[in-house]
Amino acid sequence: MDCRDMMRILCLLAVLCVCCLSGVYLPGECAASPPGQSPLAAAVPMDNETAAALTPLTIERYIYEPNGRRDPFLSLVERKKRLSASASVKPNRPPRAHSPLEEPELNAIVLKGIVVDAKKRYAVVEIDGKTYVINVGTYVGREGGRVVKINNDKLVVETITYDDLGKEDKSLHPIPLRKEGQE
Repeated sequence: MDCRDMMRILCLLAVLCVCCLSGVYLPGECAASPPGQSPLAAAVPMDNETAAALTPLTIERYIYEPNGRRDPFLSLVERKKRLSASASVKPNRPPRAHSPLEEPELNAIVLKGIVVDAKKRYAVVEIDGKTYVINVGTYVGREGGRVVKINNDKLVVETITYDDLGKEDKSLHPIPLRKEGQE
C-alpha cells in the first residue's frame, strides 16, 4: 500500500464514524444515546435552542394549482408568436360573414371602371371572371383589406396586420384602373 491508498482508507473511516455518530446510516438508535435523541446530541452537551435546531426537519410537498394562471413552463415568446399568428384580424372586431370578394389575393383584383353618382363613387371590379360593384368600406382580398378611397384612376385598399408583439401595422395598396387593351 502506498500513501494515497492509506489516506483514502482513513478518509473513508472518518466518514463512517461521522455517519455512525449522526445516525445517518444506522436505522436504529445507538445504545449510547437516550431514545429520541441523536447520537451526536448525546455526545455534545447543548442548550435547548441548539437541540431544537438539530431536530429533523419535515419536508412539505408543494403542489402547483394553476387556477387561471399561465403555465410557468411554457415560453412567453412562443405564446406571443401563436397570438400574433392567430391575430390577422383586429381582436376587438366582431366576427362577420365573408363575401366572395375576400377569397382572392389583392393582386388578382382588376379594377374595370369607376362610377360616379351624385353622392358616392363606386368601383367596378372583376374577380375570376365575375364583375362586382363595390364602394368605400367593402372588404376585399384574402389579406382582410378594406376599400378606403375610390379616386378617378385607382382604388385604395387598406390592410391591417399585426407584428409579433401585437402592434398594428397598416398598409395601403392601390389598385390602378386598367384601360381597354391592358392586361
